[in-house]
Amino acid sequence: MTVSLKKENKFYSIDTAKGSFFVSLDEKGKLDRLLFPNQKDKSISISKTLTLSVKKIEKTLDRYFSGKTVALPDVNFSNGTLFQQKVWKTLLKIPHGQTRSYSWIAKQVGSPKAVRAVGTACGKNPIPIFIPCHRVLQSSGGLGGFAPGLPWKKYLLNLEQN
Repeated sequence: MTVSLKKENKFYSIDTAKGSFFVSLDEKGKLDRLLFPNQKDKSISISKTLTLSVKKIEKTLDRYFSGKTVALPDVNFSNGTLFQQKVWKTLLKIPHGQTRSYSWIAKQVGSPKAVRAVGTACGKNPIPIFIPCHRVLQSSGGLGGFAPGLPWKKYLLNLEQN
């Protein structure tokens, strides 16, 4: 799946053991997008110069992919609706190595019947891994969806449980 962006974002390429990820920062240097290797759109402009903020994110991704728990970098939540922001902030409460259901998230945000809306908000999460939508499963235990693809979701869940 490729991602097209409405606004003109400058992306930085971060090489990891799992491929090149692409990040963009807002005007304050906060992370506002993270694209997986399979999500790069040909129209995205890539900057070769890494800023200090990007270098910190690079180190954090390296730690994460080596199986370590990582701290949340400075992120910009403003790319979503108020409901989406509530969902994304609730995802941060799911501990590393654990999972919750879409239904659990819906209850936490005060909308217990909004399970599908929670799924949609997870799918629009602009900063997967750091806002851990991969930790959300169906009530039946099924994987549900994941914008970068289910193989990535399986990989991230296995990485965190080891």
